[in-house]
Amino acid sequence: MAQTVSNDALWEKLSEIDKKFEKFIVMQESQAVAQEQNRSTPGFEEAKDVIIAEIREQVALLSRHNNDHFGANRQNIEVLNKNILLAVKHSIETKDQLKTDMESLKEDKKIYFNFKLFKIRKISLMIAILGLLVFILTLFSMKQQNDYALLLEEYYRQSNTTEQQKEVMKTK
Repeated sequence: MAQTVSNDALWEKLSEIDKKFEKFIVMQESQAVAQEQNRSTPGFEEAKDVIIAEIREQVALLSRHNNDHFGANRQNIEVLNKNILLAVKHSIETKDQLKTDMESLKEDKKIYFNFKLFKIRKISLMIAILGLLVFILTLFSMKQQNDYALLLEEYYRQSNTTEQQKEVMKTK
């Protein structure tokens, strides 16, 4: 136990000495820095003025450079705004077109006849009925033409037979 106490005491002494060394080192460093500043202060002021002048010159150059690019950036922003407006306009137009297409699809449902097996458009049905009427009219006119041709043929035959009979009668 006595040995551990003496070790603890040694460690405390060592830590106190370490703290004193650290304080001494810090004091020496601060004195060295102060001496260097005292030696380099006149040169430091001149260097400081030169650095400030260069920084101001660079800032002036950058401001001119930025002013040149500011106009180009402004034009680019205007072009982007126009493009955005065109895109918004196009999207609104497509939405309107989509709405009209949806309405026409709803109206298309009214256009169909829904039968059990199939559905047919009303217009297609009307076209089929009109086509059927034209077909019937064509058949009727063809029948009329055929009847007329038969009647003419019979009329010519009768007229030929009557002429033949007249000739026979004249010869008798």
